[in-house]
Amino acid sequence: MCLLAGACLIQPACFFRTDDFEDRDHLGDTTGGSGDLVIGTNAEGDSLSIQVSITSTTTGGLTKNGAGTLTLTVANAYTGATSINAGTLVIGNTSALSTSAATVQVGGVLDLNGRIIINTAVLNGTGISSGGAVVNNSASAAGIGALTIGLGNGTGGIGASIGGSGNITSTGVLSGNSILVKTGSGTLTLGDNGGAALASTRTAATRIDEGTLRISNSTSAIGAVTAAIILNGGTLSLGSSASVLAYPVSVTASSSIISDVYAAGAGLTHTLGVLAIGTQTLTIQGGSNVTTASTNAGVTFGATTLLGSPTFDVQSPATATGGTTTLTLGALSDQGVAKTITFANTGTSATNSVVILGTAMASLVDGTVVNINNGTSAGVTVNLNIAAALGTLAQVTVNGNSILNIGAAQTIGSLTGSGTVTASGVFVLTVGNANSSTPLSTEFTGTLSNGTGTLALTKNGLGTLTLSGANTYSGVTDVTLGILKLNNAAALGATSGVIIRVGATVDLNGQTTDRNFTSVSGTGHTGLGAIINSSSTMATITGNAVLTKVGTGTLMFTSTASSTRSGTNQIDEGTLRLQAATVITPVGAGAYALNGGTLSLGFNAGGSLSNAVNVLSDSTIIADRATSGAGGFTFTLGAVITGGSTLTVKAGANVSSGTIGLTLGTITIGGPSLAPGDPVFDVQSTADALMTLTLGALTDQAIAPRTITFQNSGTAASNVILATAATSLVDGTMVNLASTGGAVTVNANITNALGTFAQVTVGSGNTFALGASQNGEIGAGQPDLGRLRLQHLQRLGGYPHQQWHAHPCQNRRRSGHPDQPDAWLP
Repeated sequence: MCLLAGACLIQPACFFRTDDFEDRDHLGDTTGGSGDLVIGTNAEGDSLSIQVSITSTTTGGLTKNGAGTLTLTVANAYTGATSINAGTLVIGNTSALSTSAATVQVGGVLDLNGRIIINTAVLNGTGISSGGAVVNNSASAAGIGALTIGLGNGTGGIGASIGGSGNITSTGVLSGNSILVKTGSGTLTLGDNGGAALASTRTAATRIDEGTLRISNSTSAIGAVTAAIILNGGTLSLGSSASVLAYPVSVTASSSIISDVYAAGAGLTHTLGVLAIGTQTLTIQGGSNVTTASTNAGVTFGATTLLGSPTFDVQSPATATGGTTTLTLGALSDQGVAKTITFANTGTSATNSVVILGTAMASLVDGTVVNINNGTSAGVTVNLNIAAALGTLAQVTVNGNSILNIGAAQTIGSLTGSGTVTASGVFVLTVGNANSSTPLSTEFTGTLSNGTGTLALTKNGLGTLTLSGANTYSGVTDVTLGILKLNNAAALGATSGVIIRVGATVDLNGQTTDRNFTSVSGTGHTGLGAIINSSSTMATITGNAVLTKVGTGTLMFTSTASSTRSGTNQIDEGTLRLQAATVITPVGAGAYALNGGTLSLGFNAGGSLSNAVNVLSDSTIIADRATSGAGGFTFTLGAVITGGSTLTVKAGANVSSGTIGLTLGTITIGGPSLAPGDPVFDVQSTADALMTLTLGALTDQAIAPRTITFQNSGTAASNVILATAATSLVDGTMVNLASTGGAVTVNANITNALGTFAQVTVGSGNTFALGASQNGEIGAGQPDLGRLRLQHLQRLGGYPHQQWHAHPCQNRRRSGHPDQPDAWLP
């Protein structure tokens, strides 16, 4: 290294080269003159340290040429400009450049060397080996005045770069409309001059390749609102007193944004412009000046274009206990190609960070995957604050300590993971979409909870959603399509009702549930049944709420175990079918409220269900087998309450031969909520099976006389057995064996089966068979239309002074002497 000591007077065209001083270590003093001092350190390894003051009498300046290094170690007093055409000029004194403006040309470097200078500089190029036109490689912070980004060499629009491992603060306004590139591991701070905010109007982009570029105090330190920010591996620190301008941002390499403030205290949200990001990680952090949790740190973007599959790592500030960092993304667009979007929190704060999706997506196609990852110390809460924030087909995973919060009704393609789903209002989360290209079957082992609102769940789509967590949500569970499989007794939440629609199935999977199945329709997914148990472990439905069957289809229960629930099972439409090898009560012991639908009993052996039956409107009970085969057995139900409705009792299509029976308990006629009028029992056999209906004691509650009609609207003959004496049938009661189709035989097999006042009318083709003594009347003019079979002594009013005696072989009619034993009525 050459040492230039003593005073040097700059003369016109004064030029020194380091090789001129190879064998010298001193140059004598020079005084007077007004030219430029041009110093050339020709070789890259050459260096020259000037330890004398450079002065000029008028406008003399300093020009640095050559690839070597020139160090200015003392304060200089020249008045001309400083030009660094090549190599490195190292600042060794805060006044090394006097008061002159500096220009760094392409290939030149101004090394601040930990010194704070006030000189302005025009920067061109990226220095030596792209290390920066201005650098600071000292551990001490450096400063410089206003910087102007020149034209550079025209490559890629890059004007200049600023780098080094040390920190640099520019205390002047940034200008120049070429791209500024931040390189090196240090921090470049722009926008503040001792508390005065510095506003830039430049429109060129700022690219951050390494280290940190900090915007301090000013909201426009790097330019006007159109000045783009390119995050190419470095960190953008937003430390202004208010939100920075809405700069458009693109991420081309994994980078960070720090949401900070100018002075220590509460955080703020910085609202930036549109965001374009590929398969990179964008980390959002709370800054070190955010020290209170009263106002949280945050970054908001406009429309977000996904050029790849990004990760958003959002970290709450470690310096503010309970403080939160929030990232808000605008409308997401995958440009028509499915992407994977990941939200994470790898920070050290114990407080969940927050992501807000508050704008409906622009495009998230089928195949989109959204991962909400388990956090390192705390998780990330993703808020979907508008419908279709993630589209309607996203495959969502929520894991560990992270949360998916529903702030508006949402539809997603699938749900999996071990995290938590909450709501911040009364909202429905629909999982599954019939428009998914393939059925999606997933298991969610996490928790569905209300959060601060009420969460409801709808299962849609052809796949299976398995719920394995102990859920606490209280909204309705609506199973619209596919299978909802329970893998936890509390899978269906706290107090929610369950609706099962046509084409949908709830698989109890061996669980015991007390949720209210408030409406059930159809035969289930692909005919499996609306409620099934796929497990070898017994499943149980408990509770006391009403199950209502709606829709014209068949709701089939194929469970092999009975339920302990006591709620009413109301059948408004279609068919509720119970099917098993033996008689069970898969929907519990609650009453069957027949309100226009059909109850189908499909068991391969007889037995008792004991459920009461309330006939609210014209309805049907079918006595059937589970599989095709012979009859020869009877099902028993409990007491019946009926009004002016027709109860049709049919033999089922699976009974291939023999008799199939249905026994009902006490028949109470009339009551609140029943159809007004008189009851009709329509008993129908098939061509293969004889239907026999056995009724318990008839009672009109001693309120008013009723007309009770027995008929057969089918074609094959059927039977009715009255096996218990009537409790109350008041005077005026009418009993009709109506002629509507096939023959019906009513067997009065116990004394006073119809009370003592009933007036019986036997229609054509029908039979009233008296298997025990009866007191009553044959309707005037009617007995010749049907048959009255006498098996025991009878007293029948309506024919004055006639008494009828049973005869086992013949039925003959006579009028006159009561001792004739062979009287019969054809």
